[in-house]
Amino acid sequence: MKNKGNSALPDVRLAKVFNFTSEDLTANRLGFITREQRWNVPWVLRPVTRYLFSFLPARQRDSVSHICGKIRLNSANSVSQWAYTLGISGYTLFIQLNAEQYYALLPYEDTLHHIYYIFQFDNSRIVAIERVNKDW
Repeated sequence: MKNKGNSALPDVRLAKVFNFTSEDLTANRLGFITREQRWNVPWVLRPVTRYLFSFLPARQRDSVSHICGKIRLNSANSVSQWAYTLGISGYTLFIQLNAEQYYALLPYEDTLHHIYYIFQFDNSRIVAIERVNKDW
């Protein structure tokens, strides 16, 4: 389903590959990360985890980092494994990608994106990504 003219909805293909929903994207736009994104909960388990998270005490929300720029995709063969990285033009952020994420972003190379990410164990992980609209 295409979402022309509706910038509130994420790109369905990117949302599936990077495991985020429209609620996650809304929270990211406000500068926060959801609990499901923090734990990288798959879509199938989200109704169950939302129920379980409702029993936990409310606490201060975790923040998410945001960057905007043109993406550059690189691939390097190292010891019979492919390492895919995403670099942001004008910045020194490099994010390790799996093959599915790399090929999902390939058609969008050299276009402006908003990328929401978190740091985990000395590397970054994308929690949501969206193309920049002309009205932004």
